[in-house]
Amino acid sequence: MPSLLLLLASCKPFPCAEGELLLNDGSCSGSQDSGDTADTTLPIDWVLLEGDCSVGELPADPIVERSNIFLNQEQPGVSPFAEVVDLDKRGDLLLGVGQGGLLPYDVSDPDNPEFLGFYPEQMGRYYKVEFVSETRIVVSHRDRGVELVSMDDPSAPRTLSILDGKGFEGLLVHEGLVYVTQRGQGIVVLDPSSDTLTEVTQLGGLTSPWEMSKPMDGVAYVADAALGLVPVDLSTPSSPKLGEPVPVSDGGALHVAAADGFVYMSLGSAGVGIFETSDPMAPTLVAQVPTGGSATMAWADDGLLWVGDNKGVAVFDVSDPTEPLNQARELTEQFALAMYSEGDRGYVGDWNYMRILDLDRSVQAPHLEMPGDSFILPEDGGDKLLSIRNMGNAPLVLRGAASAVEGLQVYASSEVLESGEEGWIKLSYAGGAGMEGSVCVSSNDPDEATIDFAVEAGVDDPFIGQPAPDFVLQDLDGKSYKLSDQLGHPVVLAYFATW
Repeated sequence: MPSLLLLLASCKPFPCAEGELLLNDGSCSGSQDSGDTADTTLPIDWVLLEGDCSVGELPADPIVERSNIFLNQEQPGVSPFAEVVDLDKRGDLLLGVGQGGLLPYDVSDPDNPEFLGFYPEQMGRYYKVEFVSETRIVVSHRDRGVELVSMDDPSAPRTLSILDGKGFEGLLVHEGLVYVTQRGQGIVVLDPSSDTLTEVTQLGGLTSPWEMSKPMDGVAYVADAALGLVPVDLSTPSSPKLGEPVPVSDGGALHVAAADGFVYMSLGSAGVGIFETSDPMAPTLVAQVPTGGSATMAWADDGLLWVGDNKGVAVFDVSDPTEPLNQARELTEQFALAMYSEGDRGYVGDWNYMRILDLDRSVQAPHLEMPGDSFILPEDGGDKLLSIRNMGNAPLVLRGAASAVEGLQVYASSEVLESGEEGWIKLSYAGGAGMEGSVCVSSNDPDEATIDFAVEAGVDDPFIGQPAPDFVLQDLDGKSYKLSDQLGHPVVLAYFATW
């Protein structure tokens, strides 16, 4: 079982008025409904969505799931956790890593992939995986170090060598050398040629380096959550040199991929930042695209950008990377954190699933992106604004809405949203007694033509609005903090596992 760490953080007095949100740029928003970011100060001609949620004729779906493999952690003794967080592929062998350790798949038949077994048999949380050759790979582990593993028999991997250490994460193989990023340090360069990981050199200057891209024109790029995008000169492979970091104002650097003169960096809730590299050591941000979720991993290949963003997969046409266009969107059942693509095919590590998706670029279809599936309305009546977006490549048509809740009506800022366009749904409640119910909205989205979500108002909760009990916590340095001493300051309690 994981242990839990309770973190108490206090900060300066909140600068915004009641009912406002503090934005990344330090300004205050005018509403706290559903993460509003669009401008609602301009007049909107609201359209009442009436009728029902019956499904009419729908376009074809541009993304088709060829197959999936589910590692059923819900049955103890059948299989351990998978929790896939990274993928790499060579030929017909797809490798995932996560809580289940190393997870090899034979994908020679995309309609019937085969899972080859957990390695090691006991759970071990690897974080990154990279092929060294056809029969050798490296995996990183934040607590155990870096392992060189033989894949002579993919169904029976063998560890050949371990470099002990803490905080290892991102991996790159280049010119016969292995580069591994180390949190709080920098980059360690290793020679795996003798089936033993031998340290060649170390390079400092990084803070929170999560990932390292494949090089272009002798330069690789590091996604550093604290510093941003950091170029690394590999013109002398055994002696890398860091360039000046390029900070990002939105989101945090999580993953980075490079292709055809551009760098694609996953920025969490801020989407994906696209950088041009006419000067390889001084990349410049030229575009930023929202994905609908929290972008964790991106792959660019053959004019397409595939992104895993926790909620699902977003695909963009980047034939002109300075003007990315929506191509398709597919929601997944669990957490799409790991992504690997080859042209029109995407391999998705969806937590305990491995999914193989095929894209048909000729298909035009919309995708309705909603901000959630449960909303609280004011008991005495009022409006709730839900920001929506069309993540598909064809116009989205809102066909109707229905609710069994008395006094609740559903409006839209527009019945049609063009590709990439944002809009709004307004839930207008007349007020009254406490209620719980559901609302449906229908559209021409072939993935999910009817979206249902829960609404409630005035539902009693014995804890909401009550004073918190006083308590004392210690930080990592042993300093004590008492809740009552923080009166007048915002306090955030963060609970997370420390496995």
